Amino acid sequence: KIEFALPQELSDKENIEIAKEYAREMFGKDFVYSLAIHKKVAMNGELNNIHCHIIFSERKLDGIERNEELLFKRSNKKNPSLGGAMKDRKWQNKTQLYKIRQSLEKVINKRLSKKGIELISCKSLKAQRNEALEEGDYLKAEMLNREPINISSKILKEEYNKLSDFGKAKLSHFELCKKIKKIKEEEYKIKSTEDEQLNKKEFLTEELEKVQASLGNIALIQEEALELVSKGKYRSSLKEFEVLSIQKAFISKDEFSLLRLRYQELKRYLDDFNTNKYIQSEIEEAKEKVKEKYIVKENKLLNKLVRIEEKEDRTNECC
Repeated sequence: KIEFALPQELSDKENIEIAKEYAREMFGKDFVYSLAIHKKVAMNGELNNIHCHIIFSERKLDGIERNEELLFKRSNKKNPSLGGAMKDRKWQNKTQLYKIRQSLEKVINKRLSKKGIELISCKSLKAQRNEALEEGDYLKAEMLNREPINISSKILKEEYNKLSDFGKAKLSHFELCKKIKKIKEEEYKIKSTEDEQLNKKEFLTEELEKVQASLGNIALIQEEALELVSKGKYRSSLKEFEVLSIQKAFISKDEFSLLRLRYQELKRYLDDFNTNKYIQSEIEEAKEKVKEKYIVKENKLLNKLVRIEEKEDRTNECC
């Protein structure tokens, strides 16, 4: 028998689909199973505690036709058709329990991720918390610092008035653990958003400082303008010319003669940017375009920072 809780954030239809998909994945056509989904009225009168029960047989179907009575009888190794289907011992293996949880996690998370809802984990709260601490995610570790939500299915099935004092206390503790979980998750969401906003603000501030520094960097503006006018050729031409200039200083005239034409071609090309009035006029126009590009970036970053600060102010007012 397998029992598991279903996400309260999803609709009944979605939870039914989860239960069916999980059962198909676990048992396929190899095992006989039956599932049921229940919703219980909580102490506050609201419907919750939606969960699924799956009853299954450990006997693996082998393709031999048997009636219902024979199927579940002791197997007959010598003559399988005269006995029931053999039990699959994997269900007695402790590792199978983890596989059962892992498979459920995968099926449920597939639905939750589509809805943008916090994913579940088949790991214990302690294991999840230790992982969060190792990763330096102290906010998540604090959220996971709580008691697990566990309760006997017998208590959930029973009507409240018929429960013993012990059962009522267990149910009350169960509801309290659920409330604590909800509060901690809401706190985590708020604090995570605050941290995210803070990180975003720091990033935008750094980017703004870079843009403002670029606006004040005359050499950078000039260099970008030259690249714009030359359609991306100026920088590479200048580097090539510098390399040839070094070679000219260190090798003989005869050796350099093969490179002389290229050297002179590059020199004329680069000199035009300093002497040709038409090109210089283009450079001045390009410099204004480059400045305008940085001004637009600066304004966009400033607007984003203003929106973040306005959001922070509204949050502080609410608090």
